[in-house]
Amino acid sequence: MKFIIVKNLEYILRENSADKEYIREFSDGERMVRDSFDSLLVFYSKLEYLLKIQLINEQDIFFFLYFINKAADVPAVCKYVKIYNFQLDGMLNPNLKSGKKAPTSNKF
Repeated sequence: MKFIIVKNLEYILRENSADKEYIREFSDGERMVRDSFDSLLVFYSKLEYLLKIQLINEQDIFFFLYFINKAADVPAVCKYVKIYNFQLDGMLNPNLKSGKKAPTSNKF
């Protein structure tokens, strides 16, 4: 497996949807990286939620701030958050904001 470097994340975390002209399959390595970022960003979403409902406070996430800020400094990660609408409102870092509000209704 090749090493993944930050400059490759723009390509690896690209949008790949049916409404785009060119759709390319992801390699196994790319899928693993994308799955890892999905898990990381879902974890960040859960941290934000716990902050919102005041189950945890800012001191509780101090350990994670280095990693949160490191991810938020990568434009490809911020773009990925917006493209795939991760439920992040910028509480952890203003760069990690999906731009879309989470649904407030319980209608399924």
